[in-house]
Amino acid sequence: MKDRNKEFFSVKDIASLLDLSPVTITRWCKSGFIPAIKVGQQWRISASEFEAWLKQQKEEAQK
Repeated sequence: MKDRNKEFFSVKDIASLLDLSPVTITRWCKSGFIPAIKVGQQWRISASEFEAWLKQQKEEAQK
């Protein structure tokens, strides 16, 4: 993780970490594929939930 002191990441943060488009991350947030909450008009992703989700994705990819 780039910034372990952050409690929540923005869509742009996650897009940068995963080298994906912010549009893709927004779609994932809307669909529930990635754990996120909507605060006003913006999606926020909990750092701890993101780390757990990423670990799960890696484990599933290795199966």
